[in-house]
Amino acid sequence: SLRRGGALGGGGAGALASLAAAAPDDILPGLLALVVPALEDAGEADDAAAMRRGGAAVAAALVSKLGTSLAPCCVLLLVPLMGRMSDPVGAVREMATRSFAALVPLLPLARGCALP
Repeated sequence: SLRRGGALGGGGAGALASLAAAAPDDILPGLLALVVPALEDAGEADDAAAMRRGGAAVAAALVSKLGTSLAPCCVLLLVPLMGRMSDPVGAVREMATRSFAALVPLLPLARGCALP
């Protein structure tokens, strides 16, 4: 689950990004299957905000840890991150904006790459 926040959430996001960096073919598809829907959850409830915060933290950690090797996946993350750039939660907005800005330059590298 991506619901935890604070230091635990940040540490968990970093750990997931490290796992993805170590074994991207094994970890990224399942991780993206959790992160993308979490980012797309636009509900007003605290649970929805926590899911978005967790999804944004994992996306930010992935962008930071994987860098250009995330290029094949950037198209999957860009639209949900763009949606979170107007999130009511400031931390989600900030993580989404930074991640989006880091992923846009990877788009030319993603051309012709197979999705994970």
